Amino acid sequence: MIESLKAILKNTAIIYAVEVINKILLFVFVIYAARILGVTVFGYLSYALTLYLLLQMLGDFGFTSYVPIEVARSPEKKEKLFTATSHLRMAVTALILFVFAVYLIVAEMKDIWIFVLIAGTGLILSSKAQSFILTARGISRMGIDGGLRVGATFVTTALCLVALKTGTGMAGVATAFFLGNLSMLGLSFFVNRKYRILKMSYGRMQMGDYRDVLKGSLPYVSIVILSSIFSRADTILLQHLQGPAAVGLYHASSHVLSALLIFQAAFGMVLLPVLSRHMIGEELGTAQKITQTGIKIMGYAGVFLSVVIFMTADKIIEVLYFSAEYQDAVKGLKIFSLVVLVLYISTPVGYLLLASPLAKKVPLIQVFMVCLSISLNLLLIPRFGFQGAAMVRLLTEVFGLVISMVLIDRALFRINYGAGLVKPAIAGLSVAVVIYFVKSLLFIPFYLIVYGGVLYLLGGISSKDLTFMREVFTREERA
Repeated sequence: MIESLKAILKNTAIIYAVEVINKILLFVFVIYAARILGVTVFGYLSYALTLYLLLQMLGDFGFTSYVPIEVARSPEKKEKLFTATSHLRMAVTALILFVFAVYLIVAEMKDIWIFVLIAGTGLILSSKAQSFILTARGISRMGIDGGLRVGATFVTTALCLVALKTGTGMAGVATAFFLGNLSMLGLSFFVNRKYRILKMSYGRMQMGDYRDVLKGSLPYVSIVILSSIFSRADTILLQHLQGPAAVGLYHASSHVLSALLIFQAAFGMVLLPVLSRHMIGEELGTAQKITQTGIKIMGYAGVFLSVVIFMTADKIIEVLYFSAEYQDAVKGLKIFSLVVLVLYISTPVGYLLLASPLAKKVPLIQVFMVCLSISLNLLLIPRFGFQGAAMVRLLTEVFGLVISMVLIDRALFRINYGAGLVKPAIAGLSVAVVIYFVKSLLFIPFYLIVYGGVLYLLGGISSKDLTFMREVFTREERA
């Protein structure tokens, strides 16, 4: 069990570094765009990016979850999985792009239509690279996974900044995304030629091969569709109910949330294959210990981030956007600071569900979350604007977490959630008091020292924990 935890944390560290670089690059683009364009035009760009990301998520068709799990279970199948998913991803993305284009033409959103068409075509062309990345992730080649994504993100961000600087507008930004996807494809060929991960050729495939992949990914497809709707419905409803200015303010705060989810995303990427192996082997005791430890780690990180962001939200918005136009985004950011904590705790819980026989229950949970989200957004957005959308996100995430906890408790095993949250909650209150008097972002390292010190005094961080963490990053992972 210890070796599994070390593998999780070590791979998480690699992906975390990648996600940090990715988020920084994209965050630079978003902040620069917000400053250059102003709230309203930034709102239009945010809406276009929302549709692009929705296209990316729907085109994935569940492969992000399915491929790493299947490759981890049966490495000998990686060639067929790569080829089949490349073809299928390309076809699905093209079909969805056509639907989006028709919708935008009918809605007479010309600039957004051009953006989605150009950027979406890049997604189709990068299907092979995306499948290659997932294959590398399945065999725990996290360095290759991360290197490709960082390289493509760097190209995209650099070209986006050039487009904004030269005033080429949304068409220029869309072209940047198109070229960024092409760079990912080129890099994937180069990396595979050097490391020989697999044969990247579109060889002849039997219809049965595609059928098997579709059948295997089917349980994840509904999850992808529902999570895509859930994560993007707020922006779409805001655009139609409140207009682009509300979308701009909402995204000014939600992009900060995205930056805070780096560690959460990295941890989840490496947790799913590991938990899957233990659940397949019916090693419930090991899976329970890994999940319990995961909740402790994520709870510690989530509490600290939530407290700091909530207490310094006004300073963050002021530093990032330099404009009184975005001052109202502070209210949304305070709400999103609470969403951070819920999402961090949800990570090991949610991935345990996906790795277990309860995976078939996940789409049902998401159906309830989507229905709840849309209903509450329709009620709260007209009354509270973008703050209402932020409140809905918090409420629905709490609902999903509670339902997941109940399912695990009844069908798998009992988890002591309080063990990982009581002590960090006390430490978090201590930090909140310090921030109240200091009121500065410059002292974040000091806040972290206070938080860690209080945890240590409470017994939340023991010398054994510190020794374990040191060994994770200094010892070579044993096979």
